[in-house]
Amino acid sequence: MLSVAGTWPHAAFAQQQRIPIVGFVGFANADVDEVTVNAFRKALVGLGHVEGRTIIVSARSANGDVALGHAMIDELAALPVDVFLSPGPAAARAIVRKTKIPVVAVALPVADSDPELFQQRKEGANDGTACTVDWRGGEGAQHGFP
Repeated sequence: MLSVAGTWPHAAFAQQQRIPIVGFVGFANADVDEVTVNAFRKALVGLGHVEGRTIIVSARSANGDVALGHAMIDELAALPVDVFLSPGPAAARAIVRKTKIPVVAVALPVADSDPELFQQRKEGANDGTACTVDWRGGEGAQHGFP
């Protein structure tokens, strides 16, 4: 009985720690989307993350079906994911329009012509707008996740 009581506080603490979830919805085919997700996962490992322990990447591919992509966004938002990883402007635009969850758009240039999608963000803002990160290496690989 004493050993159970001694471990109880540790078990309760472990249950309270939620692993952050990154949602990915690719609108292209699964093979193309897999390249992006694998590169992202590799960058996370390089930052010291262990999938399933320190972070979860929940990836979906719509295989060109826009309606399915929108349904997948809804599904991931209901989990809820903590942030979306967007492989392109169509997915980023759909996520920003459907949710208030932050979006990281991979290797997309900030476009002045699309102010709805890309907005000036304040440090720590959680307003559902997209920001760009280049996960191929360099500075971008060091931002976005704890």
